[in-house]
Amino acid sequence: MLSIDEIQSPEFDMKYFYDLDDLGATFYDDKIKLRLWAPTAEKVCVNLFANYQSDAPKLASLEMAKSEKGTWLIFLDKKYYGKAYTYCLTFDNFTTETVDPYIQMVTINGKYGVLSDANKIKPENFDRMSPFSKATDAIIYETSVRDFTIDVNSGVKNKGKFLGMIESDTETPLGLSSGLDYLKKLGITHVQFMPIYDFGSIDESVPDAYNWGYDPANYNVPEGSFASDPANPASRIMEMKQMIKGLHDAGLRVSMDVVYNHVYIRRMHALEKTVPGYFFQYRDGKPTNGSACRNDVASERLMCRKYIYDSVMYWAKEYKLDGFRFDLMGILDVDTMNQIKRGLNEIDPSILVYGEGWDMRQTNHEIGAGQYNANKLPGISFFSDDFRDSIRGSEFAGVEPGLVFDMDHYGYYRASRMFIAGFLGGKFYSSLSNHPYQSPMQTINYVECHDNYTLFDKLKLLMPNIDEKEIHRRAKLALAMAILAEGIPFINSGQEAFRTKQGDPNSYSSGDQINKIDWNRMSKNKDDVLYLSELLKIRKKYDVFRLDDYSEIEKRIKLLIAGQNGLFAFSYDQNIIVIFNVFNDQKTNLGLDMTGFKKIFSSDADQDCHTVAPLSVNVFVRK
Repeated sequence: MLSIDEIQSPEFDMKYFYDLDDLGATFYDDKIKLRLWAPTAEKVCVNLFANYQSDAPKLASLEMAKSEKGTWLIFLDKKYYGKAYTYCLTFDNFTTETVDPYIQMVTINGKYGVLSDANKIKPENFDRMSPFSKATDAIIYETSVRDFTIDVNSGVKNKGKFLGMIESDTETPLGLSSGLDYLKKLGITHVQFMPIYDFGSIDESVPDAYNWGYDPANYNVPEGSFASDPANPASRIMEMKQMIKGLHDAGLRVSMDVVYNHVYIRRMHALEKTVPGYFFQYRDGKPTNGSACRNDVASERLMCRKYIYDSVMYWAKEYKLDGFRFDLMGILDVDTMNQIKRGLNEIDPSILVYGEGWDMRQTNHEIGAGQYNANKLPGISFFSDDFRDSIRGSEFAGVEPGLVFDMDHYGYYRASRMFIAGFLGGKFYSSLSNHPYQSPMQTINYVECHDNYTLFDKLKLLMPNIDEKEIHRRAKLALAMAILAEGIPFINSGQEAFRTKQGDPNSYSSGDQINKIDWNRMSKNKDDVLYLSELLKIRKKYDVFRLDDYSEIEKRIKLLIAGQNGLFAFSYDQNIIVIFNVFNDQKTNLGLDMTGFKKIFSSDADQDCHTVAPLSVNVFVRK
């Protein structure tokens, strides 16, 4: 048995790199071909089961033949079509049984793979949407299939399911359009789903089981708990494709949250069981833990890179996805991400590629796909913690305030600088935080996502003595700061109606009561939902909020007030002025010539061009 160091060596990579595209199952009219990459195995057999039930009897165990570049090969008679299978691998002193790493169709809880062509399971007229305009035109709305539909007041019949996301004519008991109709009216362009691939942290046979799903099991298979029948291998495939088609038909694009930086349980995962020690990063003989999941994927290894690339291309081609959000992207490497972007460009250059570029990689730091290497990752976008923290404050070295909170003088000065840099597209983060963005599309601007406290909850935590009306003013101000910034705006579902998770800062397994979208709350705050829609209309109407070149920003946008006395003011083409007041007092002496301007939007009812309400955003245009 080779040592970990030998398995992870460049020599091993070059010797066994297999670059053809037939790993997994290939289906012919008269036979099935299986090819598995397992260069350190001494023997590989395929176990065949009579059906896809969990107690299915074994029909046969057939030995596979050694083939090129460490692969194992077998051709099966067509009589096995529709049967279940696993691999049994023999190593020097142990054996493993596993599903196929390239499997596209599984039984409940991913116990067995299924020998059926998943690509033939699809709704009629399931095609890609036409290419999107440009990245800075995108407005991303993050949600979960379960969270968005599970509430008793959602009006959705198929609660917690793929099909529930595309039900039409649903509404809340208070008369607000819900579900798909709500998304259509809101004004967003892309729906980003939290994990919808097969994850291992819940039992698919238990209806009330809950987890966000950042626990990859079978990378190329939809999650069964979102299907109407998890025990039917075809159900999850057809219904996920139906969901995507339904959203496309409604004019909405779909981004998928993908987690290639770690797996659920390393020792139980197919990648580890087929080539032990190869697919993960090690330091001092132990798996690294940058992901805080006790295993970090080694994307820089050639066959690991190929696996991730093949997986992303599969989802883009077969499920017609319009974007990919990479969880903990900084643990992956620059070359892998660039290869993925090039491959997606060949399918549709408007497919969004973005992720968390946090600095968390613990080996070969210089190759990490983090924000510090943004200049090496053209066309790939990053969630901007610089921008986020300037507005709402950090939560990783204690819970700290940002501009929409009360701040001390030093904190306010730094947050102001960081906000202005982010609002103008992030160019100056290169010097401020060593994040060398090359264009505004590389920054995802947000103040809330599924992680950490909701903004409403954080405001209640740090400012317990203010009333709910003031919390709403501060939250709406923060939302506007993100929506009108140069770059790509990102919204957490329910944020527009002051979503609360009852103070839970990490609700990944906290259940429906904490995580659900509260549709009565959405209804009661319908005017605030309309506030977001109006903001999005302004962003869409004026191209100057969606610039994709730093030279254009420098030419067309001028900073008028840089945080003095709580005010931030920006002029656009000398025809639009945006003013934020982050202090809780009215401003009457703006020091600006507002002659010829009218106020077209404000988070306050006041339409006077010479006053700015406390904690407000104001948009003026020349008459």
